[in-house]
Amino acid sequence: MDADQRDDFNRLLEAFHQAQERGDVQEAELIGIQCLLLATEESEKNPNEYLRLVGEANEYENVAQWEQAEIAYRQALGLAEVAGNPALTFKVYHDLSALYSMRGMPEKALVEARAAAEAARKTDMAAVIGMAFENLAQCYLSVGNAGAASTVADELVAITPAEKISDLLRARALLMQARCRLEGGEVKMAQANLDIAWQILAPQANALIFAGVQSALASWWELTAGINALEKDPAGAARAMEKAVEFRRTISALPQLAGAYKYFALAKLLQRYSVALWAINDVEAATSAFEESRAIQQRIGVTLS
Repeated sequence: MDADQRDDFNRLLEAFHQAQERGDVQEAELIGIQCLLLATEESEKNPNEYLRLVGEANEYENVAQWEQAEIAYRQALGLAEVAGNPALTFKVYHDLSALYSMRGMPEKALVEARAAAEAARKTDMAAVIGMAFENLAQCYLSVGNAGAASTVADELVAITPAEKISDLLRARALLMQARCRLEGGEVKMAQANLDIAWQILAPQANALIFAGVQSALASWWELTAGINALEKDPAGAARAMEKAVEFRRTISALPQLAGAYKYFALAKLLQRYSVALWAINDVEAATSAFEESRAIQQRIGVTLS
C-alpha cells in the first residue's frame, strides 16, 4: 500500500470510528465496505506466504480436505511464530480451534483455543482478546466444563473496554456470559445480560455486512429461545429460533467469510430449530429444517451429533 492509499485507508478508518461513535450504523456500513475493498485490493497486489497458506487452508476446508487444511495452518503458524507476531499466531490457533470444532473434536478444539487465548493476551488488542475468550468459553462448554467457561466469560465482561467503539465487543461478552449462566440454570441473570445486549444490538440490526453484529443477534435470539423453553413457552422458543435462523442466513450470504464455517453454523442452528418446531408439533416445518440442515452438512462434509 503506497503512501496515498495508506492515507486514504486511515481516513476511512477514522470516519468509520466516528460513525460508530455517533451510532450511525448505515454510514459505518458504507465506510466498512470501502475499507474492505481497499484491503482486498492490497492483499491481491502484495500477497505473502502467511496469507497464501491461510487462504490455501480455507480452500481445503471448502472441499472438506481437513488434513490438508490442518497442514497448511500448521505451516502458517510456524511463520507467525518465527516472525514473533502474536496477532498472526492467535489467528492460526483460532482457525485450528474452529476447524476441530467443526469436525466434532471438542477436546482438540479446546487445546487450540487455550493457545489462541494465550497469544491474544500478548497482542493487547481488545477485539482479538474478545474473539479468543469468546471461543475459549464456548470450547469449555463443549467439553462440559461450565465452571471454566463461566470464569472466562466473567473475565471477558470485566476487561472489555467501556468506550462506545467497543459496544459490539461488550454485547458479545454479555451474550457469552448469558450462555454460561443459562447453562447453570441462572435464568434471571441470563435475561439481564440479554436485556443489556439488546440495547446495543437492536439499533445495528440492519448492518447486513457486519458478520459480528449479525452473529451476535443470531446468538441473542437463540439464547432467548433457550430461556423461553426453560419457562415452558415452546411457541415463543420456536419464534425466537426462527429469528435466529434469519440472521444466520444473512451471515451465510456474506462473501467475505469462509464458506464452510458460515454454513456449518447455519446447519447447527437449523437442527436446533427443528427440535423447537417438533416441540410445538409443527411436523412439516420441523422436517424441512432438519432436512435442510442435513443437506448442508452433506455439502460441506461434516456430521452433527
